[in-house]
Amino acid sequence: MTVVRASTTPMNDTGIDGLGATEALNADAGSGALTAGVFVLSPANELPMHRHRIEEGFYVVDGSGTFMIRDVEHMVSRGDFLLAPAWAPHGFRTSANETLRVVYVYPAHNPWTEML
Repeated sequence: MTVVRASTTPMNDTGIDGLGATEALNADAGSGALTAGVFVLSPANELPMHRHRIEEGFYVVDGSGTFMIRDVEHMVSRGDFLLAPAWAPHGFRTSANETLRVVYVYPAHNPWTEML
């Protein structure tokens, strides 16, 4: 069993304004079938629409915002589970007053991300 401490996995700059992320479970941590991490989207920012060849699951740990999938927008908040099926364009947006902290999981292989 592997324990990955938050203190050893600091948030990284993603190159997207207002978005920090860290990947805690992956091959480097000994995972053979799972990738997991957390991202934080600061107020009044957006994780642009993108898609992957694999499905991706999300759990909203804290805050609220908008989950965009295909042509639909869903208001989401703490405690919500979300699913983006393979190839489905998806993204997130926050309001001026909300920070969104989300855990993400997907199969361990390369997700092949395409920004749209």
